[in-house]
Formats: sequence, structure tokens, C-alpha cells
Amino acid sequence: MSDTEHNPFRSGMLMEHPADPCVLIIFGGTGDLAQRKLFPSLVHLVREGRVSEQTQFLCVSRKDLDENSFRAEVIGNARKLAPDSIPDEEFAQKFANRIFTVTDAGDNGRFDKLRWRLGEMAGAGGAKKHFRFFFTSPSGTSAKQSHVVCLCIYST
Repeated sequence: MSDTEHNPFRSGMLMEHPADPCVLIIFGGTGDLAQRKLFPSLVHLVREGRVSEQTQFLCVSRKDLDENSFRAEVIGNARKLAPDSIPDEEFAQKFANRIFTVTDAGDNGRFDKLRWRLGEMAGAGGAKKHFRFFFTSPSGTSAKQSHVVCLCIYST
């Protein structure tokens, strides 16, 4: 079955190669939306080869996270919610090793830990990386607070 038979929305699309390497910064990565929708979708895209092998995922959290426990939680949720997406343990481990975490609450309107972590990740793997953002926020977060997050990151 061709891509367009499987997914008619792909008809006429030119992207037959993986997206360029990047660091996808996920604000709210511990939340329900990311765990139920975003990560299972990323697993699927990685499995199909639509995401560069150098792409990494950085989850920003306000609470301390154990990176290995968080990785196991993501893989467990993906297995539960999209059972066919993870073919074997080797794939699960490779995907998990692309997930990183940083705890940074943006104290005083600054995200110093995030800025440091991004600098560290930008040089990893030898390929130039771009940054992409996925931002979810708890209800009650104002647009002004969201704007401050983006400004702090772009002013590195």
C-alpha cells in the first residue's frame, strides 16, 4: 500500500526524506496531552523514518525528574496507547535515549538551566541542530507568561 493509499492527505507532498535534525523542546512534557498524544505520535514518526536520527527531545519541567524514569514512563505510555508503534526492545531503547529532561521553572523570568542544556545539546552528535518548540501550559497560564518563555530562550 502506498503512502497516499494509506493516508490520502500525503497526496502531492514532497517530503520523502526525514525532517532536518533538531532539538524539540517540549514544555509540559510530563502532562497528559504530551503523554497521550505527542509522544505516541513522535514514536510513530521516528519508526516511519520521518524524523532525523539526530533529532532529540528535551522536556522542560518545573518539578525534578529522573531522566531514566521519565523515559520509561514515555515508552510505557506509548506501548499502552499505540501498541503497534514500538516493534521491539531495541527500538524502544533507541527512542528513549533521544529523550532528555531539564528542570527549570523560569525563576525571575529566566531559564538559565534550559539555556545551558540547549547549549550542551546543540553540539551533540556533530550535526547542526535547530530548535523547535512545543508548549502546553496548565489552565490559568497567561499569554504574557508564555511570551516570556519564548523571549528568554531566543535571547541566548
